[in-house]
Amino acid sequence: MNNLSERYQINPIPLPELSTLSKSEQKVLYHLHLSAMVSRDLLFIQSSPYSLAVKETLEALSAHPDLPDGDAHNVSPLRSRIDETLQLVWACGGIYHESKGDRIIPSFTNDEFNAAIATLDETMPSEDTLFLARTGLFDPSVPEYKTDKDGVSGFNTHDITCVTESERRAVINLLNESWAVRYPKRAPPMGLNLYVCRDEFGNLNVERYSTTCKAHGGRVAKILTEKVKHLRHALAACDLESPLSLTISTLIKYYETGDPEDFLAHSEAWMQDTTSNITLISGFIETYDDPMGVHGSFETILGVREPVATGVIHAIINQAQYIEDKLPCRPEYKRTKAVGAFGSAINVVALAGPPSPFAPLGNNLPNTNWLKAEKGSRSSIFMNVIEGRDYHGTTAEMQERFIAPAHLDAVHKYKHLSFVIMVYLHECAGHPSGEAKPGVNPDTALKECYSFIEECRADLVAYYMMGDKDFIASLPVDIDDHDAFLKATYASYLSEGCMYQLARIPDGTTKLGAAHFQNRQANNKWVYEYCLAHNGIKWVEGKHGKCLEIIDTSVVRKGYGEFLSMIQDIKSEGDYNAARALLDEYGAPIDPVMFESVKDRVKDIEFAPFTGFLMPSISPTTDAYSPYRFDVDENFWDNQLKLNQMAM
Repeated sequence: MNNLSERYQINPIPLPELSTLSKSEQKVLYHLHLSAMVSRDLLFIQSSPYSLAVKETLEALSAHPDLPDGDAHNVSPLRSRIDETLQLVWACGGIYHESKGDRIIPSFTNDEFNAAIATLDETMPSEDTLFLARTGLFDPSVPEYKTDKDGVSGFNTHDITCVTESERRAVINLLNESWAVRYPKRAPPMGLNLYVCRDEFGNLNVERYSTTCKAHGGRVAKILTEKVKHLRHALAACDLESPLSLTISTLIKYYETGDPEDFLAHSEAWMQDTTSNITLISGFIETYDDPMGVHGSFETILGVREPVATGVIHAIINQAQYIEDKLPCRPEYKRTKAVGAFGSAINVVALAGPPSPFAPLGNNLPNTNWLKAEKGSRSSIFMNVIEGRDYHGTTAEMQERFIAPAHLDAVHKYKHLSFVIMVYLHECAGHPSGEAKPGVNPDTALKECYSFIEECRADLVAYYMMGDKDFIASLPVDIDDHDAFLKATYASYLSEGCMYQLARIPDGTTKLGAAHFQNRQANNKWVYEYCLAHNGIKWVEGKHGKCLEIIDTSVVRKGYGEFLSMIQDIKSEGDYNAARALLDEYGAPIDPVMFESVKDRVKDIEFAPFTGFLMPSISPTTDAYSPYRFDVDENFWDNQLKLNQMAM
C-alpha cells in the first residue's frame, strides 16, 4: 500500500475561533505559528540521513515545468508519479511510512529519475544531495527503520556515520556520570538533543542541537536560528510579566545553548504556565523513534485553550489522590501525596515534527521522572484532534467486523465519550501516577523499553479507573448505564488491541514497531489470556467472523488491574529484563493467523488506516477587530505548499 489516499486520510483540522483571544494574544500566536513552520525540516533531518535530500530533490522536480514524459509503459505521467511519491514523503516525514517499518517505494524508476534530474537547471540540487536522494529512493541496502527497540545502532539504525550502539551508549553514560557527580538524585535528559557522529578522521564527535551546532552541515543551526528569530517576535508581543513570556524566553535560551540544564529550566517554566490561553510545547522531547530510547525527536505543538473540556479534566485532576489510592499496585510504589497533573484541553493550530500530520491525542510532560515527582506534571488534551479522529476514524462498518453484536448498540452510544474519558485519564492520571523505588531512574534503567512500559501503564490506569462506578459518576458527563458504558469501553479496547489495529499495519510485517501499537497489543493479549482463564470473555460469531464478547466486566477490570500491578513493579524497580521479556512476548510479535484474518475482514471496505490533519496558516488582516485569520486548504497538496512557503 504505497498510495497516499489508500493509506492515509488527511483532513482539515477543526479550528477554534481566533476571536477568543485578545489582539495581543493573536499576534503572539501568529509569531509562534511561524516559529513552528520554519522548523518543520528538522523532522526530515532526524528521520534518516536521506529523507531531507529526497524531499528537496522531489520538490525541485515537482516545481520544474519541463519534465520528460517518462516510461511509455506507465499509464500515468512521470510528473504525477513524482508528485504522488513526494506527498507520501511529506506525510511521513521522510522515506519510511509512519509505522516506521516499510520504506516508501517511488512510483518511478531510477532511469526516469535520472532523466528528470537532467532537465533541471538553476534548481539542480548539489551532487551530495543527489547522491543521498538517489540512495534513499532506490538503494535496496538501506535498512528498514528500527522502532522495535532492539537496541541496535544509532538514533536511526541507518546512521551513515556508522556509530555503533555501544559507542553511543558509552557517550551517554559518561555524560550521565558527570552529571551525577553534581546532582546524584536528578538524572538529566542528557541525550535528548545529542548528536553523536564521526568526523572525517573517524573520531567520535558529540554535538548538541542548537543555534551554533555544526551537525548536518550547519543545517540544524540555521533552522533553529530562524526559529529563535520568530520566538523573539512572539516574546516581544507578550506581556513581559506573563507565564507564557517566561516559557518562551527559557525556550529561546535552550535553543541557543543546547544545554540540558536550560531545557530543565524551560520545563519548569512551562509547567508553571497554567493560566495562558496559548499552549506552546517545543523541544527534542519524545524518544519513541529512537531504538535506544535516548534521543528525542524535535516537535512543536501550538494550541489554544478549550474551556469546557478543561473543566472535565480538572474534575479528574482534583481526584488525583483518590485515583492513586485505588490503583491495585504495591503501596510502596504509589504516591502518598499525589500531585495532580495540571491539565488543560487545547485546540491544536500548528504541528511540527513527528506529531505532524498524524497528531497524538494528548501528552503529559515532562518525561523526566525526578522532575515530575518533585514538581508535578502538565497534561494537554488535543480536543480538535480527538474530534477529527473520532469523526473520520473507526466507522460503524469497521466496528461491526470486530465487535460482538451484543455490544454494538452500547458502542455506538458511548464510543465518543468513552474515547474522550480514556484520553483524559491516560494523560492526566496515568502518566503522573506511581512512585519509583529509591535510587531508581526508570527512564534510564529501562533503556529502549521505557516508552513501551510507560504507555502500557498509562492506558491500564485509564481502563482500570473507568471501571470505578463511583469515580465515573463524579465526573460532569452523562452516563446513564455504567455497565453498558464499561462493556462498550472494554469491548472496543480488547478488539482494537488484539485485532483491528492490525488493519493499519502493512502487509508482510512480522513485528509491531511503534510503542503505542505495542502497548495496546501487550495490554490486551495479556488480559485476553487472563479473562479466558477466569471466564470474563468468550468468542462469539459476528457478521464477519469471531468476535470477543464481554461476559463479566469485573473480571476484565481485574485483569487490567493485575497487569497494571505487574507493569508498575517493572517501572518502579527499573527491571529491564522483565520489560524486555514482555515486549518480546506480548508487545512486538504479530500473530500471522490473526493478521491474515484481520486483513480479510477489511478488504471489502474503504479504510484509510491512518488519520492525519491539515494545519492552518495564519495571516494578518486589515480588520481592526480581528487582526489575524486562519486559512486552511481542503487538500493535502495545496496545504503543504502553503506551509512550505511559510517556512522559507
